[in-house]
Amino acid sequence: MTHINYLIKEIDILPEGEFLLLWQSMQEKIQAVSNNKSTQQEKRPYGLCKGEFVVTDAFFEPLPPEMIDLFNGL
Repeated sequence: MTHINYLIKEIDILPEGEFLLLWQSMQEKIQAVSNNKSTQQEKRPYGLCKGEFVVTDAFFEPLPPEMIDLFNGL
């Protein structure tokens, strides 16, 4: 049995009045998924801040132990 056939069978046995609740719930989920997809597809282009700051070599050096302790909540 396909998923759609199963869904149709389940909808057929819903008590009266609950179909509307199911429909509204499905619409909310569909909207949430489509909103999530649209934000994932809109990627920012590279280089928006080019020339606005410089990353020094110190950025790539290990953090001091005191700072690592802060991240670990010690």
